[in-house]
Amino acid sequence: MTRPGPCSRLAVLCGPRLSKREPHRTFSPFVRPTPDAIRRDPDGVRQHLDAWRTAVATQLPGPLHEALARLQQSRTARWCTLITRTIDGLLQKAAAEHVIELEGSLFRLRCLQDRSHPRVEIFGAQRHLRPCGICGGPLRPDVVLPGEPLLALDDARRALSTCDLALLVGLDTDPVLEALPPGIQRLVIDPGPAVSLVHQLAG
Repeated sequence: MTRPGPCSRLAVLCGPRLSKREPHRTFSPFVRPTPDAIRRDPDGVRQHLDAWRTAVATQLPGPLHEALARLQQSRTARWCTLITRTIDGLLQKAAAEHVIELEGSLFRLRCLQDRSHPRVEIFGAQRHLRPCGICGGPLRPDVVLPGEPLLALDDARRALSTCDLALLVGLDTDPVLEALPPGIQRLVIDPGPAVSLVHQLAG
């Protein structure tokens, strides 16, 4: 594997395979509900997300999650920006200091009526439908559902446009990479070999 040269700013874009290649169970039986399902059957969606969240909550970060968190800690979050399409929170569980979540998190709820209202963290089963603390409206999972736009796109594009090295881990390409300036070094790495490279970058 080619070792990248020195860089002043690193952006790491993590795809779904970041977690699926780790030595713990994957969650293919769980699929994201549609926005229409949330409106038609909110309690059924709640039960589905409760089961998914509970399954994910029992898992520990794998070696790559820990290596990426350690890489960020070895410098600063400004030097190493972690951007992820995963919603399992395993990078944060590995103690990553700052993660840009393009598709949200299973462990947060947001107001269905007003996205600007404060998010609510949730770590286990929701058990019953909770209202928004601001307007009393229903809460929904703070994850990107089919047909919805990505979250935090401006933050991700800003990080990519100012980096001089981009690592793609667990995905081969992504529309978000359009923000990369021409000539910026880009490495596509499978999650297995990535652990060794990340350790090298951390020094």
